[in-house]
Amino acid sequence: MPMQIRTARLSDLEQIVNIYNQAIAEGNCTADTEALTVSDRQEWFANHMSEKYPIFVIEEETDAPIIGWCSLSAHRRGRMALAN
Repeated sequence: MPMQIRTARLSDLEQIVNIYNQAIAEGNCTADTEALTVSDRQEWFANHMSEKYPIFVIEEETDAPIIGWCSLSAHRRGRMALAN
């Protein structure tokens, strides 16, 4: 079955948070130690709604629940070599 990769929509945010929280529960996968809420991630999501720093999701078929995601981010403060 072909998978589809597309840019994330706001309606995907709850599933993105659920997947992220699974990684937190597994341990050693993220720098977070406490589960996040959709509300916790709304600003993060809004900051990724540009072509420069998108969030991508993968689904097994169109309009099916997403099975994974990834995002591109701006450089992190203190790491100016990554700013360009």
